[in-house]
Amino acid sequence: MIEVLSVKRPALEGSALRAASIDTEAGGAALPGYSIGIAGWAVASAGAVEHIEILHGGTVVRTAPLSEPRPDVLTTLGLPEQDPAVGFRTRVSLLDLPLEPTLRVAAKVGGEPVEFAELVIRREPLRLTPPPPLHPLVLTTLGRTGSVWFSRLVGEHPAIVSHRPFEAEPRMGSYWAHVFKALADPAGVMEALAPLDMRGNWWLGSEGKGTVPAVRDPEILEWMVESHPERTARFCLESASDFYARVAGLQQKADPVYYVEKYIPSFVPSLLLELDPGAKEVFLVRDPRDMLASIVSWVAAGRGGFSEGAEAEQSVDWLARQTKLLLRHWQRRSARSLLVRYEDLVLEPLPTLTGLFDYLGVDSTAETATTVLERAQGTKSDQQRNHQTSSSPERSVGRWKRDISPDLWDRMNEAFAPELESWYGDSRFEETTAALLGAGGPSGG
Repeated sequence: MIEVLSVKRPALEGSALRAASIDTEAGGAALPGYSIGIAGWAVASAGAVEHIEILHGGTVVRTAPLSEPRPDVLTTLGLPEQDPAVGFRTRVSLLDLPLEPTLRVAAKVGGEPVEFAELVIRREPLRLTPPPPLHPLVLTTLGRTGSVWFSRLVGEHPAIVSHRPFEAEPRMGSYWAHVFKALADPAGVMEALAPLDMRGNWWLGSEGKGTVPAVRDPEILEWMVESHPERTARFCLESASDFYARVAGLQQKADPVYYVEKYIPSFVPSLLLELDPGAKEVFLVRDPRDMLASIVSWVAAGRGGFSEGAEAEQSVDWLARQTKLLLRHWQRRSARSLLVRYEDLVLEPLPTLTGLFDYLGVDSTAETATTVLERAQGTKSDQQRNHQTSSSPERSVGRWKRDISPDLWDRMNEAFAPELESWYGDSRFEETTAALLGAGGPSGG
């Protein structure tokens, strides 16, 4: 169920729009499903409106052409009836947006958007009851944070499944989340009511024209905007769960609870957490200065590109944008997630694993944590070494002081200050790391 909390219509005097409005229900309206229909009209002061944009934050989530005849508007404005259509009708999926999003409606005139409506909405979460038998363990992180080692490590727990870490990075959860987003989009399934062009991927709402037909039967509308997304969500999550159930069978795990995969900060982690009430999330973070040093070393070895350049000074701003995105996601969900620091994972693995398993509600005894660590360290060591850019875990911590020129230190410390403060407590991190490494650690560790 969706509740329209408020609808605002800003003044248009002096703008490129002569007049515009939306026909959406006023604040307080209750609507079915997980998407909202937005219809209305717009007339430019001079020239023509190019199209309508629906925005969330700074992102355009839907565009729609002016393709609906609105003789009532033409009459009110004193325009000739032969003027082009000035009305629009579209529908926006809310499933990849927060539970209380703000949508802004704008008309593009002369290449610039002119906002003429704002909707604040609240929706109920879509939760599968009962959820699939295997739940996502969502590892939200970035590259060069030890994510592959994390998957390898926790995958040795009898209740957690990972699929061939260091050989590949499966993204089965991401795949099915994207499939769900595409198939549950009402602009796609509604296209089937009146398809105008069935060439290409016509059934994908993201590739459609943005116009949806009017659905005059409430029972049909309810199926399209509520029943269909719920059925599609179950199919997609159960498909991911079934894949990992087969992996668990190959690994002779009788009672698996989670499958672990890496996810970049995007709509996918929050969507999986919404759909599956049994899902858990771990944020894996690393000192961004060490990440930068590792990225530069990785690229220099010809192992693939990460950023905008191969040198540290070319990559600071790029990496800062990535880490700040991760930080924003963590701040939104920190109350229900677990923060794991790379440094703790590699320097104090046993207490880190014990805390992680306790958070997940699986066997967290010291004996189990020790067995997990020994198994992970004892297998496929050659593949693990090929993924490393340091000779040892100790050498990977604080490496930025050896690998990056001091000329760049002030710039790095400023660029990554919010992340270091939030995840490590800034100066406290330096003291903690030095204590962990001890006198035998690397110089400047």
